[in-house]
Amino acid sequence: MVSNEEISHQLRNKREGKDLKYLVCDSCQGYYELKSNESIEDFDLLCECGGSLIQSNENSLYGFKENYLSEEEYEYNRYRSEIFLGYGSIFVGGAVIMGFYLLSRHNKRANFHGKILLLIALIPFLMFILFMLANRTFR
Repeated sequence: MVSNEEISHQLRNKREGKDLKYLVCDSCQGYYELKSNESIEDFDLLCECGGSLIQSNENSLYGFKENYLSEEEYEYNRYRSEIFLGYGSIFVGGAVIMGFYLLSRHNKRANFHGKILLLIALIPFLMFILFMLANRTFR
């Protein structure tokens, strides 16, 4: 389904006489919208990730949205399974390992969830220490 934003973007470009084209990476699924003064000849067709850029023959990304993600969407989804695994490992004691793993990644979302996992893993340890101190104090 095409979003309202995509439809209004297409209509605005048709009114202004712009013919939009996209360069889409076949590996990382990122895309770049060619501006009106740019052509495919202006670009090196090698993506930063090492994949090849191909030109979309469509004036929208409607056919590509499911298969090709923007850089922000790609970075957001990049560590999804590791984050899920980290939270699942809380019950078997692997939260510390997954927390440190996610902290070592160069991704804001992964780092955030790594900190949360370490905090969750440290809470029982801190509770145990407080219990031991309280037990010792009231003897």
